[in-house]
Amino acid sequence: MSRVPDLSDLDLQLEDVEDYTSEYPTGEADIRTSAENDVVKYRRGVITALIFENKKLVMIAGTAFVVLIAIISIASGKGAVAVVEDDGHAPLILTNPAILDDPNTDDIKNDLEQMYNRHDMDPIVLTGNYGDDTPQRRALSWLSHDYDEEMDHATRMARFALAIFYYSTNAVPTDETPQPNTWFEADKWLSKDHACEWQGIECNEKLHIVQIDLSRNNLSGKIPKELTVLDEHLTSLILSENFILMHEEDYDALMPLTHLETLLMDDNFLHGTNGLPTQFGSLVNMKKLKLSYNLFKGNMDSAHSNAVLANMNQLTHLEMEACYLTGSMPHHIGRMSNLVYLYMRRNAMKFDLEFLKTGQMTDLFALWVDANEITGTIPTEVGLLKSMASFSMTNATLTGTIPTEMGNMSSLRRLWLFNNQLTGSVPVELKKLSDLEILQVHHNKLKGEMPNGVCKNIHNSGSDVKSLTSDCGTKQISCSDSCCTRCF
Repeated sequence: MSRVPDLSDLDLQLEDVEDYTSEYPTGEADIRTSAENDVVKYRRGVITALIFENKKLVMIAGTAFVVLIAIISIASGKGAVAVVEDDGHAPLILTNPAILDDPNTDDIKNDLEQMYNRHDMDPIVLTGNYGDDTPQRRALSWLSHDYDEEMDHATRMARFALAIFYYSTNAVPTDETPQPNTWFEADKWLSKDHACEWQGIECNEKLHIVQIDLSRNNLSGKIPKELTVLDEHLTSLILSENFILMHEEDYDALMPLTHLETLLMDDNFLHGTNGLPTQFGSLVNMKKLKLSYNLFKGNMDSAHSNAVLANMNQLTHLEMEACYLTGSMPHHIGRMSNLVYLYMRRNAMKFDLEFLKTGQMTDLFALWVDANEITGTIPTEVGLLKSMASFSMTNATLTGTIPTEMGNMSSLRRLWLFNNQLTGSVPVELKKLSDLEILQVHHNKLKGEMPNGVCKNIHNSGSDVKSLTSDCGTKQISCSDSCCTRCF
């Protein structure tokens, strides 16, 4: 088992993960129209949720399209590799399944059947019981055409697993994408080249597959169980911004992937009804988990969600923004001492900040929980978060004062607290934050004078995004034009 990285090992950056201005309004007019200005993927998720709850789409046309593709492709004759052309997308590679009737393929079938049995999968999917257009039959047909006697067994099985992945996610109709196109790019996929040369595949020095990265590549369908063949070495699965549709029973395909350390599936069509799916608890080596902009619902503080998080004791990055989660912040979060990034914005959760009082989240670098119903006050214990660089709790219902202890957050660079009900004044202790580049506290009930030391720190910052905002336009806070970059 790999060790949990020391904080100094991590590439801690804000610019790469925080495009704050594109998603959150700063002005009165922008706030009123923020729903129209949200990112496209959030709007897509909302529309999808409405469609899914009110009407199941019928995909007869989409299914007929795929069948037609298969008919055209196999017409090229036995042994030929046929492709379906489409401008702007990689052609779908299909082979003539007639080869599967050849007795010479029996050895391949027997090897695959044994592999299925070893991994507790039902080999019936390899038969023609479900037709020749299933991902398994298409992959078996391709493998039979691809057969090389000199190839070792492990390499052949890996190629077969990838072929099933290819056919399981390439132009596969679903409820959300009834007529999907093919992948955008599939350079060298299903070619004679070693699988390590296929686009998006990364291997180690022993030519074992360690990463699949096909983000933004127009994948549809779902992840197949056959990826279990790659489990021993696969540590990273990156499928962000696609059209993958999975329901809770489909996550069984992830359970054998126990060596995964990175799973990025944000902005897809992943469904869940009660927080984190139970199957994710098998991912005991997980470090970076991104599931934002999906269709997860239910209580995030449920017993099984907390159990899943408890199993992920190496987790450093958790992102579940803009889903439909309810309930409180999982109580186990406060005990996740390795957590560095926590992004939970734009859900329907209701929680207080008790989880910050545990004193165990000492490595926390970025915390974004905006646009939830956050009750109570900011606890004084935030002053113990010495590694925190980015702290965002906007569009919530926070009350009380800004704790003076925030001046002890020595790494703090960005602090967003606008659109709350905070009272009192901006603490003079914030002048100790020498790296501060953003402080936005407008649309609160704060009064008094903006500390001069805060102004100096932000204006002396070398950041291109430096900002200091307050309610100085209404004279609630005294802040000169040379100090605040914008008054409300």
